[in-house]
Amino acid sequence: MTDNIRVSMVASTDSTYGVVRRSVELLTDQTRLDAIQLILVGPSREIMQPDLETLSKFAAYEIIEVGAFQSTGASMAAGYKHAKGDILVYVEEHGFPPVDFAEKLIETFDETGSDVVGYGLLPSNPGHVAWAHIYAQFGGAVPPQPSGYQKRLGPHHVAYRASALPLDDPAIGALLSNEAALHEMMRQQGKRLYFRGDLALRHAQISDFWSLFTHEFLSGVTFADARRAAQNWSIWKRAVYVLGAPLIPFWRTGRAMVDMHRSGRLTKLLPVSPLIMLAVSTAGAAGEVVGYTIGTRKWITDWRSTFELDRFAFVNESDQMTAPKTAEEARKLT
Repeated sequence: MTDNIRVSMVASTDSTYGVVRRSVELLTDQTRLDAIQLILVGPSREIMQPDLETLSKFAAYEIIEVGAFQSTGASMAAGYKHAKGDILVYVEEHGFPPVDFAEKLIETFDETGSDVVGYGLLPSNPGHVAWAHIYAQFGGAVPPQPSGYQKRLGPHHVAYRASALPLDDPAIGALLSNEAALHEMMRQQGKRLYFRGDLALRHAQISDFWSLFTHEFLSGVTFADARRAAQNWSIWKRAVYVLGAPLIPFWRTGRAMVDMHRSGRLTKLLPVSPLIMLAVSTAGAAGEVVGYTIGTRKWITDWRSTFELDRFAFVNESDQMTAPKTAEEARKLT
């Protein structure tokens, strides 16, 4: 059965399997389950205590023990290096894909010949802060949006052609942690990035304002550090971007408002969500200044990873109460 594998999906945890159980169980509903390899990456089998009965429902599965957690990107890279499929996908514990997710990814890669395929995102916990987060981070991927080649895709919400991903790059962990920088590098190498407009998943957004403010600062630091390292920026180019940092919040908020208007939500979200975006983008710009000047530190990478590995710890009180606790509850969102 493993000869038919097309898609290798990586789920990552820095603690127990219980954190990703909901998403992994939800994936067993996929129409092309026969073509999916599930790769579980975590500290050790003893700590994770994986549910082998669920994992055995996939065409194949692999459990990768990495010891102490380094970063989300490092976990992704560790998993991708054990992939049997020609399509690589990262599975977040707070993302809830439709049942034809893998089927449509296979179809898109086969029909377009693309190197990277992105897909749409809609918040599973809509509110002004959550909408601000999704448009600030994934604006071009918020439906409705037509299919076609794009310059920007949603970080951590793409699938890669295995042969196009530079897994032998020493910086691949940092690049996968900051995929906007990775996609920029791949575009410069002539790789093609395609967006599938009729494929979207429900995705939990940060809905606590101060958590989002902190997240954007940390993301700014790691993004800038990965970007300048990947492209070997000179000190002069970094200086230009540092001097231009005050313009970043206005540029990103304006761009996000264009995406809001395009998707028909601008009137509904004015003025609260744009003001939130302006505030958190200011934090992101400050983070970029730090990243371009002194780089990141492990404690920053570790702190940022907590937002990615246990998203429901960073939503507001109402969202925590209504968050799907099981795959059965998550199915109602897809």
